[in-house]
Amino acid sequence: MENINAIFAVSRHAASDPLLISMLASTAIDRMGIQTLEAVLRSAPISEKDLAILDLDERLSYRRLAARSFRMEEAAGLSLFCTSDSGPFDPMYFEQSELGGIVKASGIASLYRVLHLPEDLASYRERFHLIHAASAKPYYLTRNQWRNVRGSSKSKGVGALTSLILPDPAIVIERVQRAEAMHRVAVLGIAAYRFQARYGRLPTGLSDLTPEFVHILPPDPFDGKPMRFKVADESCVIYSIGPDLIDNDGGPLERSDQSGDIRFVVASPIQSRSDD
Repeated sequence: MENINAIFAVSRHAASDPLLISMLASTAIDRMGIQTLEAVLRSAPISEKDLAILDLDERLSYRRLAARSFRMEEAAGLSLFCTSDSGPFDPMYFEQSELGGIVKASGIASLYRVLHLPEDLASYRERFHLIHAASAKPYYLTRNQWRNVRGSSKSKGVGALTSLILPDPAIVIERVQRAEAMHRVAVLGIAAYRFQARYGRLPTGLSDLTPEFVHILPPDPFDGKPMRFKVADESCVIYSIGPDLIDNDGGPLERSDQSGDIRFVVASPIQSRSDD
């Protein structure tokens, strides 16, 4: 439990950095900790004292962390535009774009600055305006907005530099929502184990967990509805409908096509002893 708790502490430390890559690293570390925790808790009965060691922050919101990281990402990109406008011109940024074949030609720096930079900068700021607006609302209300933000280097109104440095927000935010869902079901799963350790049985529903073991019952980030709860095979499954937006009755998430549900399985004491 102490080692797993250390993994969660490392995840929180990574999330404290406002960079987008650090926030995404935090989601990966958090997932590793949760998967390890689920396996350990299923291996043998765990005491209430051992469970008390765990500190999986139920207030954590990866959506809010992503909103902060997108603002930092915008600032980093604006500094690059500033350098392109007033500092040394580095053609490496355009090697993968439609300007790659001519960017090293004589006078291309001045040509880009005069003819393309203002429009490119405007397209960059416009897209981050859309990202910030979508970040301010729950994902299930803005799902279609995220898919239409980025465009490509060949899309009307998207500049060459914008297309190269702008992250694909649809991919980022879906990864964030998966992490959000996994974190929330894990918080509820730990609460269910604590209920079981105290009362010697599985909870019959999520309402059994609040307010004694968890302050609030968080909604499913994919549709805004309550998290699902299912009892099966001397265990209970707490789950989110996941990125396919289909209730698969608690079936595991298939990483290949993102079908299935994001879940946390709580084993009964009898099942844990038999597994052990």
